[in-house]
Amino acid sequence: MKILIIGYTGFIGQFLTKKLIEKVHKIIGLDLKLPSEAQKKYCECITGNILSTDDVLKAAQGVDMIITLAAKHHDFGVTREEFFKVNEGGTEILLNCVSKLGIKKIVFYSTVAVYGSQKEPTSESIPPAPDNDYGESKLAAEKLIQKWVKEDKNRCA
Repeated sequence: MKILIIGYTGFIGQFLTKKLIEKVHKIIGLDLKLPSEAQKKYCECITGNILSTDDVLKAAQGVDMIITLAAKHHDFGVTREEFFKVNEGGTEILLNCVSKLGIKKIVFYSTVAVYGSQKEPTSESIPPAPDNDYGESKLAAEKLIQKWVKEDKNRCA
């Protein structure tokens, strides 16, 4: 299977890429950061931005599935607008691109922050209640993904 991983140079992306290659998948990586020398050896590396339709379309050509890890995280000084621009806006751009290309499978990494601060263990059975801009922006992205899946019975996320 040919898989595009958006955000592949990050913490999760590095490990995930290696595991998928062990399973004989062909990996394409799209990230803002330049790849390490090791990453260049085991995947096709593309420097680009999830906020660029052209970058996403180029990277996603001919792939069977997309895994998106791209996100604006809890960094000091990140504004609400930045969280929503990347987390919700980037997801919207991605979904528009995969719809154009006919890609039906997406793995979207969200965050426990969509559930807010919980005193008990959290599961997907409790209703979302984000209590910060990061959690709200990731929940907005989740809603876009859910809408995209409902539009075509052959799509999955």
